[in-house]
Amino acid sequence: MSIFTSLASLSRSPNYQTRTCDLPLLNELAIRYADERPFAGLRVVWGHVLVFNSIAAAHVLAIGGAEVTFCDPFPSPVTQQVAQQLGACGIPVLPIEEAVYTADLFLDVTAVLGKHRLPIGAAEISRSGDLFYENQACVTVSIDGAQVKKIECFFGTGDGMVRAWQLLNPSMPLAGLQVVQFGYGKVGRGVAWRLRQEEVRVTVVELPGMNRDLAILEGFDTVLASEDLILETSIAKADVILAATGVPNAVAHSVPVAWLNSSQPVLVSISAVDEFGDEIPSERILGGKGKPLNFHLESPTANRYVDPSLTGHLLALEEVVRGGTALKPGLNLLSEESDLWLLSRWRHHWPNEDFDSAFQPKQVG
Repeated sequence: MSIFTSLASLSRSPNYQTRTCDLPLLNELAIRYADERPFAGLRVVWGHVLVFNSIAAAHVLAIGGAEVTFCDPFPSPVTQQVAQQLGACGIPVLPIEEAVYTADLFLDVTAVLGKHRLPIGAAEISRSGDLFYENQACVTVSIDGAQVKKIECFFGTGDGMVRAWQLLNPSMPLAGLQVVQFGYGKVGRGVAWRLRQEEVRVTVVELPGMNRDLAILEGFDTVLASEDLILETSIAKADVILAATGVPNAVAHSVPVAWLNSSQPVLVSISAVDEFGDEIPSERILGGKGKPLNFHLESPTANRYVDPSLTGHLLALEEVVRGGTALKPGLNLLSEESDLWLLSRWRHHWPNEDFDSAFQPKQVG
């Protein structure tokens, strides 16, 4: 039985359908892919967290003609259950060390596949993955710098972080907590706004520049990463230290371990890279190192907010396949045409969402 047939069978199960609603952009792409089959004859390694909404995107890839190799790059009890269900449908989930040798095209997340073996072509979706692929010889198209990624980051990641906190730390309600958050980029901004809705007081740690200026404009207390005395005082008062820069060792470079150990705040990472450094053990971080906090959920990002990113990720791989000599080795941005289509269609399907908040600064205070 082919992967396509097995995924089609899985997609008809009530359990699958319940968890994969609200993905209209993927559904639109599936209609085109069924007709055009841009990946016919190609094999692709799937590097997403193994949950049902990402499996729905893999199904669309298979509709487009691809043979898909699955692995479990961000293992958790949730992904292990999904792997078992895939296995029951005749779909193998390989160890990542084996999976990367089955194909030369990767749908990658945080370069989790590329760090094991460099492909001929890749589609990436994260900043940390971009930092890896920008210096590699393979052709990579990324959606991280595209406008559409802001939908997931602003609306979805913060929501997922709150749901994951409630799952993993239910005895500590968020309301009234003081959080020191490192980073106010696409992801950090969305997390800070969502925490404010939970009545959390957020202090943003940033470098001088646009991100810090935006945090100030939008009403958050800010501390420069170089302001040692103020930063030490802020951390001493904090209930939670949250890493949201996407840069390895970002917190470690600014904060001595003694500061984190003296008051024992809860440490949280919304990034797949280790921002806290080698001196902080994995068990000290809520949910551990190596995966964003929301990756512990059955649905790390709500379907309507991850739909444009998943669809954009497939379009990025399609551009790798169709691009030929138009794409340079190293990192390429998703085309403006694809970006605008995704934005337009998402706004069409969700007209009541506060779309402009994801893209325009909002002065507060």
